[in-house]
Amino acid sequence: EGKRKDHFDAGFDMNYAWDFMEATRDVFIRDSSAVRLLEVNHAEYDSIPVGKMKLRFTTNHDEASKMSPIIELGGERASMAAFVGTIFLHGGALIYSSQEVGYIDPINFFVYTPMNWSNNPNLYKEYQHLLALYNEYPALRKGTLTEYPDSDILMYQKSDAQDTFLVLVNVRNKNISVALPEAWREHEGIDIYKNESIKLMDEMELNPYEYRVIRMS
Repeated sequence: EGKRKDHFDAGFDMNYAWDFMEATRDVFIRDSSAVRLLEVNHAEYDSIPVGKMKLRFTTNHDEASKMSPIIELGGERASMAAFVGTIFLHGGALIYSSQEVGYIDPINFFVYTPMNWSNNPNLYKEYQHLLALYNEYPALRKGTLTEYPDSDILMYQKSDAQDTFLVLVNVRNKNISVALPEAWREHEGIDIYKNESIKLMDEMELNPYEYRVIRMS
């Protein structure tokens, strides 16, 4: 469960991205710049051997025992924005049982807590869809990362030999317009979550805590 570098010397291939989790709090709760997530992503991966991974999460058994990410991060949409920004940036996605149905009460993992898995079908389907995309497109998990720093929009490109994606996450509870990278302007794209074509202009406006995952046509 730790984050120490010597875990990898001991033979582990992955450990917890606690610094990234704290950076997520900084951005969503304390209004730090979204650039902080990019900085911490670099710091975590620059400190571990090539080929090893950090396990990225917005909640786990420890955090869920305190509060749901829906409560902590500012609502259901904020929790989903954080989840999208977290899992596609560098892969290593963790999902902790209860978050996919939006369970909002603390969970004592030493006590049996039954889940009603049909309680929030729309949120459940949203998680299913995002993880299906995560598994379908290797570029989203482990593609080459190109960063586009912005204080309010977490924006980055993920690419491999087959696909190129632009991920945009509004980390604020208000509408935000952002200038798109020059390479994406005036291009056709496909919003792969909505499965619809989109004509990209010089800027894009995102609703509060909205995310977009766009595949270059």
